[in-house]
Amino acid sequence: MEFRCKVIEHLQSLGEPIVYFYCNRNEPERRDPTAIFQAMVQQLSVRFPTEIVEVYNQRKETGFSAGSLGFQECYDLLLSLIVKNSQTTIIIDALDESYPEKRSKLLEALTTIIASSMSLVKVFVSSRNDDDITWVLKDVPNVYIQTTDNRDDIETFTRREVADSIQKGRLLRGSVSGDLEQRIIKTLLDEAHGM
Repeated sequence: MEFRCKVIEHLQSLGEPIVYFYCNRNEPERRDPTAIFQAMVQQLSVRFPTEIVEVYNQRKETGFSAGSLGFQECYDLLLSLIVKNSQTTIIIDALDESYPEKRSKLLEALTTIIASSMSLVKVFVSSRNDDDITWVLKDVPNVYIQTTDNRDDIETFTRREVADSIQKGRLLRGSVSGDLEQRIIKTLLDEAHGM
């Protein structure tokens, strides 16, 4: 999480508009493509509130009977807000944690936004290698990280955290033999699968 925040902060410091969303399989509202686009519209509308005020006034006239913004409305608003910038960066973290049955709609919309926008749109997506995601993104530049690429980092982290937990008495009140410590570390590394 700390790394994600630093990346966002760095990009924001460059002054170009950036919108981001963190998917989470444990929170239904953080898995839905409509919620993802709603959050992006909200973030971009801070720079150009006029677009949102117009939508608000239209909804006010109908007594807000339309409810919250739907996917298509968000898509249209995103396009109109993105074009007002010379460059926009869109970041979606853990896309694989979004609803698989709705994800294609989101991916197609992002692809269309990139292709149809008159301004530069950069999209950064982090995800596991789910087939539908890799298929849609097969023709765009990708950086693949395999589980073996970060094995050393995971091992260093695991060893440090286990040793710290033993030393501070959080793990079996500090009563852990060297053999048991190594078995704990091995089990954690075996089950980490690159995460």
